[in-house]
Amino acid sequence: IVTGNENENGQIRDMLLGVWEPQEELEEEIIEQPQPEEELAEILGKEEEDVEEEVPLGLGDENGFPPPLASPPQPVEKQVFPFIKNTQDAEKVILQIKNISNSTENNPIVFTSLADEGIKALFLSNDIQIIDIFSTFIPNIESHLGVKASHAIGETHGVGDTSGYLRRIDALNFTLSHDDGMKLDDIENADIIITGVSRSGKTPTCLYLAMHYNLKAANYPLTDSDFDQPHLPERLSHSRERVYGLSISPQQLCKIREERKPNSKYASYEQCVYEVGKAEMIFNNSRTPYTDTSSVSIEEIATTIIQRMNLKPQGKW
Repeated sequence: IVTGNENENGQIRDMLLGVWEPQEELEEEIIEQPQPEEELAEILGKEEEDVEEEVPLGLGDENGFPPPLASPPQPVEKQVFPFIKNTQDAEKVILQIKNISNSTENNPIVFTSLADEGIKALFLSNDIQIIDIFSTFIPNIESHLGVKASHAIGETHGVGDTSGYLRRIDALNFTLSHDDGMKLDDIENADIIITGVSRSGKTPTCLYLAMHYNLKAANYPLTDSDFDQPHLPERLSHSRERVYGLSISPQQLCKIREERKPNSKYASYEQCVYEVGKAEMIFNNSRTPYTDTSSVSIEEIATTIIQRMNLKPQGKW
């Protein structure tokens, strides 16, 4: 993988699925070519074991139906070369790509989001075919807006929008200080309050909402003392319009808790059934919207919460 900037796995996938907002230069990826399944998996930013899940997203027969799934015959090899900022950096990477190409019977596939046209031209002049991620949509955006892209790099990591940056830091600090039911005295200042049983995904969801959407997210764990009443705890009742619940299947909860505290009452299946049942009863009685997180990603949970609670992310949308 050759990159113009360090990046997280999964952003190429999100962008191709239409849910990613360009935050930084994406990775330029080099992968061995042999199978379409492997190529798709790498485009989507997945590891080899996730190939079967991703194949239906991009491959199908003439009627649009996905083909029978099969494991790839050989593992995908991926290399990352971050921070390609100038000609010297590019020449070093080009040499490595050529060495890779000479050492295998399959030509590497190179994905890039490099902004510098001169650097991209270097790859092409060395007979290295690149797949430019941004070129698929930036021209259309330029046409619609009637402006030209600046092709500047590192804009996200600079503090150009000081107010937006400070909002994110403020949201993150608030979320960290209001984790697990802490500082309930000013919980009314939260944009969203996540509640649910222990290990249902509250903390990672709150952190994601703070870091990606600049939202002040507090979370409150439902415990045995809260299950005596059929409604939301008193300390949440005054902010009920901002409360959102997370549930989870007892089987999944039991598995997660067993890893944390094996052979404990806390992790027992019976306890998990009891807590999940009580929590969902509270949500239903209080008309609190909630989501089952058993097989849903943090990104999907956050998006669902934003849509259902009609939240307005700061500095993002």
